Amino acid sequence: MKYIRIFIMASLAIGLLLGCDTGSDNDSSNDVKLPVAEDTPASELTDEEAQKVCAAIYDVVSGQLESAQKQIEDVKCLAVGIMMTSMTIQMGGSDTDIAATCNETKASCENGEMDDMMAQYMEGVETEEITEEDFCDGASEGLEDCDATTGEVADCVVAMFNTQMTAMTSMFNDLPQCSELTSESLEQLVDSFDNESEPETPEACKIVEQKCPKMMEDM
Repeated sequence: MKYIRIFIMASLAIGLLLGCDTGSDNDSSNDVKLPVAEDTPASELTDEEAQKVCAAIYDVVSGQLESAQKQIEDVKCLAVGIMMTSMTIQMGGSDTDIAATCNETKASCENGEMDDMMAQYMEGVETEEITEEDFCDGASEGLEDCDATTGEVADCVVAMFNTQMTAMTSMFNDLPQCSELTSESLEQLVDSFDNESEPETPEACKIVEQKCPKMMEDM
């Protein structure tokens, strides 16, 4: 489970630029179907059981990714349009020029005219979806000294995933429309990204932090 943060970030980056899926619906119906009793001490899980527990968690979070594809798809071309306005600003363009650059780039993206450029931009970047095998690599690491139950650990991992995904997709969904762009608003947008703070630790993870400090470090 040490790959959870990489899984989240990679999915978002790929989703934003290539239209692959990201998001979170925080739906409580997506409960993990654990292969062991919820009150099983995490420290007593065998390596095989830890792998199965992790696989059950992966089933939940990967399913949430698939259900949110449209969320990022809707803002992908807008984000590309905003990014391309930097050249207009460097050339001393006016606010009208900035909005026009954004609109033109967004339209080109939506028409598929930027696919080659996007592929070149992403050359050398790992774009393959992280598999269950990747996600669960080292699933039992840190559990030997973990006093939490398996249910508490699973709740924490899913809650952390949801919190991170909600924070980042919210940031993308708050992007201004091209018509709203000015040099000042772009500067504020960049500052907001630079100053974006880490989401607070989910309530479900606070008890796990106390009971399983090594596992939380590895995660």
